[in-house]
Amino acid sequence: MKIKMLKTELGADDGIHISQYVEKETYEVTESLGKCFLSTSSCELVTELVTEKVIEKELKAPCETKEEKTKIKTK
Repeated sequence: MKIKMLKTELGADDGIHISQYVEKETYEVTESLGKCFLSTSSCELVTELVTEKVIEKELKAPCETKEEKTKIKTK
């Protein structure tokens, strides 16, 4: 879960090691820590818009002519 801190807080993302999460910084944290910070209004959820670029180019194998097919068969 990606969050942006609204105020500086201490938290343990792994449940063991305590770290300082600084106001105005963005962090990737576990869902449980994120929910904890959200419940105390210490952070806001960061949502990112993902834009997909669609390529409309079709790749096709080169077409074989009847002559090419005949050459392949006779070899």
